[in-house]
Amino acid sequence: MTERSAIAAYFGAEQSTATDQLPQTTVPALERLLSETLAQHDAANLQAHIGIETAPDGLRINLTDTPDRSLFNSGAHKFNEDGTALTLALGAILADMPQSLRIEGHTDAFKTPLGAESNWTISSARANAALDLLHQAGIAPDRFKAVTGLAATTPLIPTRPHASVNRRISIVLELSQ
Repeated sequence: MTERSAIAAYFGAEQSTATDQLPQTTVPALERLLSETLAQHDAANLQAHIGIETAPDGLRINLTDTPDRSLFNSGAHKFNEDGTALTLALGAILADMPQSLRIEGHTDAFKTPLGAESNWTISSARANAALDLLHQAGIAPDRFKAVTGLAATTPLIPTRPHASVNRRISIVLELSQ
């Protein structure tokens, strides 16, 4: 059994506990799996854009902008080439896991120019763009439980709301039932 199959089998087991009861190896194993899969998809140079953390209801996978590289064109809601490659590679991994997913779109706290789309509109459209790519990667539509735009309401770095890392897509793999 491959590591990918082992992780998928683990997540497919009867699971009624919260993530604070998950084995300590779950997050590192998923990070390793992501790294290996991204390398196979020639997206290894995009690993700096991925963050994985436990959340009260599952594993949160953040696809973030970095100071020198964006996943979206500025003010746009469609993924650029890097963002598309990263999201499709992640989707290929998640397609083998049976858990429900939620997608959240986020922006930084910079105000949009007058007449431009609001951060609410941009974050919602980015979440929907991620949904479309994850569908293309083979994730069944019935696995998605919510697609939400949160604008700048939940920054990764609350003390730096304008930081590039706050511009992101969060994909929550729901582990509790």
